[in-house]
Amino acid sequence: MKRILTMFLAAMMLLPLFACGSTIESDDNSASELPEVSYDKQNLESILSAITTETETAIQKISGDSAAVLEKLGESYDTYDANKTNVTDFYSNSLKETEALYAGLEAISMDYFKCVGEQGLDDYDTWDNAMEDFYDVWDNAMEDYYDAWDDAYEEVYDQCDNLIKDASGEIEYSEYSDVWSDMYEEYSDAWSDMYEMYSDAWSETYSNYTDVWSGFYNNQTDVEAILKAAAEQKNKNEDTSDDTAKTDVPAVNAPESTTEETTEMIDGMRRDFKEAMDSYEAFFDEYVAFMKKYAASDGSDPALLADYATYMSKYADMMADLEAWDSKDMNTAEIAYYIEVQSRINQKLLEVV
Repeated sequence: MKRILTMFLAAMMLLPLFACGSTIESDDNSASELPEVSYDKQNLESILSAITTETETAIQKISGDSAAVLEKLGESYDTYDANKTNVTDFYSNSLKETEALYAGLEAISMDYFKCVGEQGLDDYDTWDNAMEDFYDVWDNAMEDYYDAWDDAYEEVYDQCDNLIKDASGEIEYSEYSDVWSDMYEEYSDAWSDMYEMYSDAWSETYSNYTDVWSGFYNNQTDVEAILKAAAEQKNKNEDTSDDTAKTDVPAVNAPESTTEETTEMIDGMRRDFKEAMDSYEAFFDEYVAFMKKYAASDGSDPALLADYATYMSKYADMMADLEAWDSKDMNTAEIAYYIEVQSRINQKLLEVV
């Protein structure tokens, strides 16, 4: 669990400067239908199989559609020019189908979480392993689909690029430049929209996963109630975050050898552990405030880029210290608080992606 959370935070820290301001725009907000996958909502293996099946179906669809587009584009600039609207349709349809896929996977994930809760939480290893099984299957499915659409988009782009370049000596440069620029802009916009959908879908399900895991850990079995409470807490944190941003954030200190000070307990946790977690969260409060300021500047202030480098340096040092807190050394209260802090931080980072 700790490794997963730490890797997620590292990825989230690297995304914001490049993701700010990206939006998905479409005149048609309806999602294309993919074949509905049936499964037994009372059987964990059946649900996991549905995740794989639905993703494989989507992969076959987008791969087949890209192959059809390549065939229509032909082998010359003339055939490209006559059939380039098929590229536009391919991008548009793939975006809608991807939206439908992610919505389907989200619904399946909720059924899985509910099934785990309904089967009981008496044995920690049983439900924890079930949750880990979900994460592995779902994360692999998301990665496989990402690779599929990225490959499909790249193949279509390469074919268009080659056919346009082949005509560079046959048409006026101004026409060549306009055609190539239009093609590239269409590709770039579609790729960015696909990536944003992927990032949003992955983050949403991962956030639900961590919230549900935390709820199960606290012996709560009602998944909808767990997520409702988590959402309310996150909204409450958002309402107060602007008033609690800190300017001087203390460093996260690694655990020291056992002393009278380190064994002092606060709410069942060692004092230095709780202080480390609170400092960790305070750092991200400051970071999120900075990223909102950066977004508002439209990236026009070079001083902010230098500040960002400073934050990344602080982040590296902080994570090195935090790694010293190995999960096997945490008591139950500390594990629960660790998950609670990580969940809040994840939600804050989502505000600036």
